[in-house]
Amino acid sequence: MPQNLNEQRPFTAAVNALRDLGYRFQDLATGSHDARSTAWFNHLVNAADPWVVSPPPKDTWVGLARLFKTSETSVREMIAREWFDASPADAVPQRVRPLAFVLDRLSAEDLALVRSVALRLIPPMDDDVFDFGFEDAETSPLDS
Repeated sequence: MPQNLNEQRPFTAAVNALRDLGYRFQDLATGSHDARSTAWFNHLVNAADPWVVSPPPKDTWVGLARLFKTSETSVREMIAREWFDASPADAVPQRVRPLAFVLDRLSAEDLALVRSVALRLIPPMDDDVFDFGFEDAETSPLDS
């Protein structure tokens, strides 16, 4: 799926990611605790415009968060972006948000480990953006 579609339709992108893993429309409905019907999911992913279906109401967000394995806040932000073209002020890229939800639940030590692995995996940058001056410290100020 093109990156711009992920950014413009993050909710649909999350549904399609599950479909790519083999989820059927029935699995989506059941996995969301029937927050939305099979027909709703089908119409959403097969339409060029998300407004072919109504946005999920607030009382469905918990079930959708369980389905996507993310937070209710992330679901709310996906809905705001897809149906209302509104994005949060922090502008964290959509593909990073599910990871942020997981990272927020790690201990300080595990978070530091994940951070060092992630920094090791990215290509070096000329401007040395990641030299915060605390690489030798036990924990980073970003870990608090």
